Amino acid sequence: MADSLAGRSPGLHLGHLNQDQVLHVRRWPAPDHEVRVHAYRLAVGGSAANTAIVVARGHAPVVFVARVGADPIAAWLRAQLASLPGLDLRGLQTDPQHPTGVVTVLVGPQGERGLLTARGANDHLQPPAAWPHPVAYLALTSYLADTPTTAQTARAVMARVLAQRPRPAVFLDLNASTPPEAYPEVRAWLTRLRAARPLVLTANAAAARRLLAAPATASPTALLRGLQAHAAVVVLKMGAQGAWLGRQGHTPYRLPPLPVTVRDTTGAGDAFTAGLILGWRAGWDWPTAGHLAALLGALATTVSGAGLALPGPAQVAAYLQAHPTALPRPVQRTLHAWAAARISPPAAPSPV
Repeated sequence: MADSLAGRSPGLHLGHLNQDQVLHVRRWPAPDHEVRVHAYRLAVGGSAANTAIVVARGHAPVVFVARVGADPIAAWLRAQLASLPGLDLRGLQTDPQHPTGVVTVLVGPQGERGLLTARGANDHLQPPAAWPHPVAYLALTSYLADTPTTAQTARAVMARVLAQRPRPAVFLDLNASTPPEAYPEVRAWLTRLRAARPLVLTANAAAARRLLAAPATASPTALLRGLQAHAAVVVLKMGAQGAWLGRQGHTPYRLPPLPVTVRDTTGAGDAFTAGLILGWRAGWDWPTAGHLAALLGALATTVSGAGLALPGPAQVAAYLQAHPTALPRPVQRTLHAWAAARISPPAAPSPV
């Protein structure tokens, strides 16, 4: 499944980096009422950052390109990320005028979320001056379509990446928070990205309906078929109902939900995307990669916040040991061997 670039070249992750302020509440605040926070923590956040962290934790090299301010929050984020081997931070830009992005994450008793976002420097992301050549793949999200500056940056990076020979893979995640007015840009991206080898498109049902202009009554089968018109490999994420994997020339493949105790759903979709990337880099078939994605996404819901709290090989191994029949036996063996080989972290420090 993976080409010759996958084993040795880094992946390029482009997108947002925030400080998440995670507040757990037992009920949602009503207007003019106070609600006590019963747990609070600071975390590294941002969809692109989350995916890059999980990929790096799986011992795959990552070049991370994002933009932060010249402020104490940026220093804190840099220090947090520098602790993770395999994550190359030389593409982290400093904005002299705009502050680092901050997101307040309200988490309810069932793990449901509400987000208050101040994107700050994220909305002024520029194309990196340079990056290692070649890259194995490009990973980005539809968040970058939200502003003219970041949309232009995404287009410039796509053009440079797709000029490589052989062409790399591209992993594009559609986020339901991307506003409707940004979707013409996303559709233009999808046209450009058909040259990727392959283009992997992931979306939850709300984002898929927005892309396809589909009604709320559209079935998962109809949504999956619509997504397949845009990419060689697509995944429709259905939350607690699992996910569907679609590939050209293949019958849709169901990825069933896995039993976990949900604490916070922040970063679950980002961890899912990371699992697809890690499985592709390992040379697995897409169903096996999909099972790793589903497992990492499920495990992401068991922790508070995202970022460095997101799961890695150790958590995968522990889950498989505790749930020996959770996955088809050949998949279980493959994932267990992958995790066992990566539990000890690599020794090399990250460039800062």
